[in-house]
Amino acid sequence: MGVGDDGGAPARRRVLLVEEWAHRAEGHFPILFADLATGFSEMGCTVDVLVQRGWVHDDDWGRPVPFAIHRYRRLGRMSSRLGGLVGNASADTRVGRLSRALGSMLRGRVAAREVRALERRLGRHLESVIVTSLQLDPLAVAAFGGRRSWLVFEYFSPLVRVPIFSGVLARLARRGEAKRRRSGDRVRVVTAGESTTREWADRVPFLEPATALLAPAGSRNGTAGARERLHLDADDRVALLFGAGHEFKDPSVVWRAFSELDTWRLAVGGSVASILPPTPSAAQFARAPVVNDGHVSARDRDAYFAAADLVVLSFRPDTAVDSGTLMDAITWGVPVVCSARSVAADVVTEHRLGVLFEPGDEVSLRAAVRAAPSRIAPSDLERARQTLSRSATAARLLGLLDPD
Repeated sequence: MGVGDDGGAPARRRVLLVEEWAHRAEGHFPILFADLATGFSEMGCTVDVLVQRGWVHDDDWGRPVPFAIHRYRRLGRMSSRLGGLVGNASADTRVGRLSRALGSMLRGRVAAREVRALERRLGRHLESVIVTSLQLDPLAVAAFGGRRSWLVFEYFSPLVRVPIFSGVLARLARRGEAKRRRSGDRVRVVTAGESTTREWADRVPFLEPATALLAPAGSRNGTAGARERLHLDADDRVALLFGAGHEFKDPSVVWRAFSELDTWRLAVGGSVASILPPTPSAAQFARAPVVNDGHVSARDRDAYFAAADLVVLSFRPDTAVDSGTLMDAITWGVPVVCSARSVAADVVTEHRLGVLFEPGDEVSLRAAVRAAPSRIAPSDLERARQTLSRSATAARLLGLLDPD
């Protein structure tokens, strides 16, 4: 699956994306990396993707992909899974913190080793490596990543570490980065939010942390039969709550607010449905919500956004992660209501995509829904799609890797 290079033309840049979670049907990761890889291809790059155990959407993507997918070797898969198990320990004890640090370091070292092994299989140097996966410590990548340029996305604030262990890893990372810079390469940490970037800059200034969005937007039109596929009526006003159920989200306020919005029908798709509160019950809604928990295929994901009149984004206060669901809303041209004080809210405001509400405030959310536009102004939508497109996002990321 994918394309080969174009005969070895020297001007054609080769980019490798590393995504360990492509096999897991959680959130937008299994599609995000593919959209981003497509953006690099649109820029004229030769793109390879390195995944741990395959891609969950391989069979239902619905269109050819302009990149080649490679898997970790068997030992690499086993080692990475071991790192994940070790790294899942609680950070409440010293032993737990040490375990988390060791697990994260192991996964970073495995990723670096698998990149080198892939280079040997391909018979060529991979000059630009972009890590989109979770739980790969940027310090471990800097320590073991070799002489190539890496961009490592970090979704969290700096993890709690054991001081002695952190000091050793930081020294290895600083030494590795010094050698790398002498050959013209670098490792950089990237986060979605300015506040998180500042925290990483305080910890690892020599990795030059930067702020950039990872999730890109596209441009799609309506899908025939989308509402029938999701068992929605043709005359429903559909508000969509979609995506993974993780610690940054607050779906409970959405559930409560829409139980009293009797002109709307709430559709919930993805594992966010698993963290909905038990009350009010679905029977208390004027229009029974449509709730589908668990894995969502690429085709069903498209159907959700094609069927929606409004997309609802609800984060806990001061959330500093980007939103694949927001990019999907832009892709399909659906207006948004979004909780304030979040990275997603900044994008909504900048591009005039909808209305904000106070995090956790159901009264504010209901007012935002009533005030939301029925459509995004075409000029605003076009500007957002161009600014946040796959190729524009890819270009910004490569710009972070290139020397000033």
